[in-house]
Formats: sequence, C-alpha cells, structure tokens
Amino acid sequence: MGYISEKDNFLEAISDFAQALFEAETINDIVWAVTNQAISKLNYEDCIIYLYDKEKGLLVQQAAFGSKQNEGEITNPIYIEPGRGIVGTVFSRGKPEIIRDTREDARYIVDDDYRLSEITVPIIYKDRVIGIIDSEHSQLGFFDEKDLKILSAIASMASIKIAETETKAVLREHKDNLESIVKKKTAELEEKNKVQKIILKELQHRVKNNLQLISSLIQIKLNNSIDEVEKKTLFEVKSRINSFALVHEKMFRSKDSLEAEIDSFIIELAENILHSYGKSDSIEIEYDIYPFKVDLDIAIPLSLITNELITNSIKHAFPYGEKGKIYLKISSCDEHLRYEYWNSGKNFKPNEFPDSNTGIAIINSLIEQVALERFDSNEKYFFKVKI
Repeated sequence: MGYISEKDNFLEAISDFAQALFEAETINDIVWAVTNQAISKLNYEDCIIYLYDKEKGLLVQQAAFGSKQNEGEITNPIYIEPGRGIVGTVFSRGKPEIIRDTREDARYIVDDDYRLSEITVPIIYKDRVIGIIDSEHSQLGFFDEKDLKILSAIASMASIKIAETETKAVLREHKDNLESIVKKKTAELEEKNKVQKIILKELQHRVKNNLQLISSLIQIKLNNSIDEVEKKTLFEVKSRINSFALVHEKMFRSKDSLEAEIDSFIIELAENILHSYGKSDSIEIEYDIYPFKVDLDIAIPLSLITNELITNSIKHAFPYGEKGKIYLKISSCDEHLRYEYWNSGKNFKPNEFPDSNTGIAIINSLIEQVALERFDSNEKYFFKVKI
C-alpha cells in the first residue's frame, strides 16, 4: 500500500493542525483547520466535516477537502438527519465505522460522487456527539485502523477546541449582556440622580427664599419695636434663622447639593454673627477647622450650635464690650468630627446658667442630638460627632 509511507507522516499533520487550532478563534476556523491542515496532509480524496445544528435538528456540512471545497466554501452542501445514512448512524451511536465496500451498505448516501470506501468518526465532547468527520475514497477497502486512530486524534483535538470556543462565545455574550444591563441601569440611575438634584435644588431654593422672607419680616418687626426685651428676642431669633439659611445657601451653591464644606460655612457664619453684633473690631476668632464635607443633618445642628456659642460668648464672656478672643477648632478623628470651643473672656459651665437661658438650652439640646461623646469644662465645649 503505497499510501502508507505518507500516513506515517501523520505526526507532521497533527503538529500543523495543533498550531492551526491554537490560532483559531471561531468554530468555522476550527473545522477548516481540520480539512486544510490535517486532512490535506493525508492521502485522502475527500473529507467532509459535519456539525450538529440544534435549532435545525440536522447535521450540517461545515468544511470540506476535495471536490466539494471551493475557495473556503462548500459546493452544494447537504443536510443529514440523525440516524439516517452512515453519517447519521455514527452520530446517533457515537461509535466510528469503517466501510470497506459502500456497495454492500444500504445506508450509503451519494453526495458529489460515488466512492467505494468510507470512514466516519464522531467528534465527541463530554459524552455528547457534536459533529462528524467523514471521508470517502474511490479505492475499495482504502481505510484501516491506522486511519481510525489518526482521525480519532484529530476529532478529539477539534472537539476540545470547539467546546472552548463555544464557552468563550457564551461568556462574551453574557459579558456583553451584562455590560448592556449595567450601561442601561447606570443611565437610568444618572437620569434619576439628575431629576433628584433638580428637585433638591428647587426645594433648597424655596427654603432659602422662605427663610429670607421670615428674616425680612422679623427685621420689619425689629425696626418698629420699641420694647428692648422684644427687640433682643427678635434679634436672636433672626440670628438663628440666618444660621439655618446660610447652610442652605452653601448647599444650594454646591455641585453636590447634598453636602457642604464645613470650614467655609462655619467661618462665614461666625464672621456674620460678629458683624451683626458690631463686635468685629473687639472680638477675634481663631479658627482651626479641618476642610471636609458634611451632610445637611450635621451641617444645620453645627451651624446652630456655633451661632448660640458665639452669641453667648458675646453676651456673657465679654459682657461689657471688652476685647477678647474666641477659639473654634473642628478636626477629624477616626471617622468622627471633633468640635472644640472656648474663649479668653469669662468662662462658663452650661449648668451655671438658669433654665431660662434659651441659648444654653438650645446648645444642650442640639449637642444631645448629634454628639456621640461630650465633655464640658470651665475651659471649653467639646463633643464628637459621627460623620
């Protein structure tokens, strides 16, 4: 058998085929690698690669070597039902067959030409037949066990690569679907955030306008009042409203709209209080404030606490208009905000003031709302807030 010496070179065919499989990226690349890199090295006249199409329920010709190959395409491809013909039988049983004389086998189906011998090998992955390698030859009894071993090795290599490619395709599809879902959800979330920010901006704008209106009404009442006690009370109420309004103003200007920079609004608030009481020249405030952002739930109590502390210092630490200094320190410590306040004038304890002192009552109430830890002494107010 003169063709045997060529078959003995099948290791070269397997090597070339392995390299082609390594470079293959699609199932189409794989099946054509079988015919072009492996079968072409053997002394075969014809070879067809079938793959099973689940949707059609048929074995479909995908690649060819020989007369049916036409520049990377198959001429007049045929479809075979599982169980029909030699190809269909091998697919259904999962066992290879060598047909020495096709004239004696009623299952033989003529494709492009009548040939006398045939070898059919299943492509199996995890006990599931996914395709067929089928070769025919015009010489009677051309195929033997050596051909069976060669084609079985090729089928095994192809099956692993086909399964790997299918898995990658599924993963890519899942990845693309996931990315699409993420993009869609992200776009929806961004749109919701835009709407929420617009609503929040509008609410903040209305709150600011309403606070300004209230402050203006109080100022009108102040201007018309002749009762000193009433004027004093109205002035303090206006100061508290202005503190509240300043926080909203800062957040209204903020890009985030949900947070305010604490150093900015506390310093502006403190200077406004000194100015409103006419104490900018006599009382100096020394600031040591760590620049970080807080949300509305923290910003408003801190602004009101600061307002009451500075107001009380003006009225009680420097009661006769003497010069002095206020120390205001806000630092970051282990995910906490550490607030410290003291002054150079007459120091006081919260419990030294009668219950009728509204400012101290407000300070104590606000600190209780936000403080995780508190310490008051003759020297300073000190408390911690979770941020």
